[in-house]
Amino acid sequence: MFYRTLLFYILAITASTASCRISSVAFQMHPSVPSPVNMRTRTSRQENTCMQMVPDAAATLSLVSSFWNTQPYTAAALTCGLNASAADYVAQKRDLAKAATRQKTDLHRTAAFLLYGAIYQGMGQEYIYNQLYPILFGASTSFATVLSKVLFDLLIQTTLLTLPIAYMSKALVYKYSIKEAFRRYKDDVLKRGLLTKYFLLWGPVQCLTFSIIPAQCRVTFIASVSFFWMTILSSIASKARNVESDNVH
Repeated sequence: MFYRTLLFYILAITASTASCRISSVAFQMHPSVPSPVNMRTRTSRQENTCMQMVPDAAATLSLVSSFWNTQPYTAAALTCGLNASAADYVAQKRDLAKAATRQKTDLHRTAAFLLYGAIYQGMGQEYIYNQLYPILFGASTSFATVLSKVLFDLLIQTTLLTLPIAYMSKALVYKYSIKEAFRRYKDDVLKRGLLTKYFLLWGPVQCLTFSIIPAQCRVTFIASVSFFWMTILSSIASKARNVESDNVH
């Protein structure tokens, strides 16, 4: 959401600049020769038009920031839910293109990622990282505190909570048992390097999260990186199911 707003900010300034340039060109093409006073007046109006767009964009950024500060769980759920489902959709499109098949996108799978993104990655992590971690480890950004948070996140939270919830969310949507969900999770860890891929990506990212990223921006930062992780996770799950399907046949 932050980057979309930033994009709007850039486009607004660009549009206002273009508008000023167009007005200037039109003024130069006018057949009459205006007086110096009129020229200064028109130039002043053009500059005012340009500058009026900047406060509007700044107000939009302020509004988004206020929404995150006053409704952090709602903002986190919306951002992470849409982010996770979009990542799965991209992964499916990529896999289908590689397979050169006419098979349609699996919307149930996308729904599973939407559920996981909104509930756990959004609201869950907003509570864990910004409410629970400061109680457990403190709010300091010292090396020892950051290292403690990162190690706990990777070795405990990820293996026992983060990834299992992802597989259980998928089981809920596809209506297979929790036992089967954990079997698939175990296979992806042991046979497809799931944890290795997770640690290589999220180790450095979480070092940044707990050291230099402000608390109110952490979920947004994680969501921006998680787009790539969710694409990887979606592809791992897809490859696993394809292998199982081939073995059955």
